[in-house]
Parts: sequence; C-alpha cells; structure tokens
Amino acid sequence: MIERLQGLPPGIDGLRAHGTVTAEDYRNSVRPLLDQARSERRRLRLVYQLGPQLDRFTAGAVWEDAKVGLGYLSLFDRCAIVTDVGWIRCTVHSLASAMPCQVRVYPHSDWAQALSWLGSPPAPPIPHRLLSDGVLLVEPDRRLRQEDFDGLYSTVSQWTAEHAKLTGLIVHAQKLPPGWESIGALVRHVQFLRSLQLERVALVTDAKLASVAARLGGLAGVTVRHFPYEQVDEAIAWTRKVP
Repeated sequence: MIERLQGLPPGIDGLRAHGTVTAEDYRNSVRPLLDQARSERRRLRLVYQLGPQLDRFTAGAVWEDAKVGLGYLSLFDRCAIVTDVGWIRCTVHSLASAMPCQVRVYPHSDWAQALSWLGSPPAPPIPHRLLSDGVLLVEPDRRLRQEDFDGLYSTVSQWTAEHAKLTGLIVHAQKLPPGWESIGALVRHVQFLRSLQLERVALVTDAKLASVAARLGGLAGVTVRHFPYEQVDEAIAWTRKVP
C-alpha cells in the first residue's frame, strides 16, 4: 500500500510504499496529494520511501504510476527517493538526469540527509529582468540548472497575470556558458519556452550558437535570431515587432 507521511518539515510532502502496491493506492493516496498541490498552484518537494517491507507493484499500479508521470510531473520541484531496493535505485539513477525536476536517491540510513536536501532553499536564479513592455531579458552567467527556471517562472507570472503573454525573450551574454547542467535542465528549458507562447527569441552574444539556436528554437516552436553582443537595443526592437 501507499500512505501519506505525517510530521515532516514544512514544505515537504511524503509517501511511503510497502507491502503490495495497487492501482487503488494511487487513486486513494497519490492522486489526492497531487490534485491538492495543483489546486494550490504550488510545486511539490516530495520524499518517497519505498520499503523496507516492499513486496511488489501490481500491473495496475505500474500503469497508474505511468499516468501520474504523464499528468503531474510538471508539479514537482524536488523528489527524494529513499530506498534500499537495488533495482529501484538503479532505475531512478538512470532516469534522474532526464527528469524535468531534481531527483536524488538515498538509502534509508540517509533519511535525515534526504529531508535536509528537500528543505534547503533554492539556488538564486540566473540574472534577469522584465522590461516595461513585456520583454524578458536574461543574462546567464553559468550553466543552466533546472531550478533556474523557477525564478524565471515567478517573474513571468507577474506579467502574464495581467497580459496574455510576453512580448519577447532576449538572452544576453558575451560568452554563453556551456549549455545545461543536465538533460532535465534542457527539458525544463524547452518547457519554459513553450509555456511563454513566444514567437521570437533573440540571442545577443558573440558566441557561435547558430546551430544550437536553430535546434532549440525548433524544439520550442519559436523563431530564434542571433545578434552580436553589443546590439542589445536592436534585439529588443526586433522582439517587439509584430511578425
């Protein structure tokens, strides 16, 4: 079965799986937690303890788990998997880098460390500012991490609460950092761009990024144009134009 954990630090939700896990467990314990987080518009920091008395997952439970991943994964901020079950640890390790949220695996002996990580404050986002007409100017100074986009989401939500969408996005850095910290960061980046419903993104940099920009723009469904680092004003004017 799956049960909610009580007595956890503020801001952390928890589940424990033991015995035989069924589809009904997901409907009775997991989905209510996720639906509550969605209705409250909050990101989840979840500790998920599997075992030590874990026997098996039924076929229905596996199917429900897949549906939860498809429908609710964007709600997660951090997830700590606490288990000593070898095949679960190996599976999570192999998939963690591709997840759009931060995932870490801990043995039961490191329970306190898992809670400490979940409760730690998020890293400061990459430098950015929102111009008065809805152009988001981002100035990355390091490799992009999954949590970087949380701060960007917060800034953007203040604008989109009163407007349909942003006018445009500008990435301004003389020499951009070497990509993303993980595949999950790349996934979160694409999700972020898609959520903005942008039509134009300007890369203002002296780095040679034409091929990367084209691929990323195609993934996110936006038009990407490259400008030299000193031409930030021209880039702002371009993003403001109606195609």
